Amino acid sequence: MNKKEVINFMSTYQRVTQHMFNDMPKISSVIMNLNDKHQINKIEFKN
Repeated sequence: MNKKEVINFMSTYQRVTQHMFNDMPKISSVIMNLNDKHQINKIEFKN
């Protein structure tokens, strides 16, 4: 991939990730918060 293709690829997934951070907690039944080492720090169960 050239530089432009890499930037385009990363931009797409950045938007998807941001969308998930904003919207998924509203509809998820389980939310797992991770620490800076990507280990589960907290689990929240929703009804």
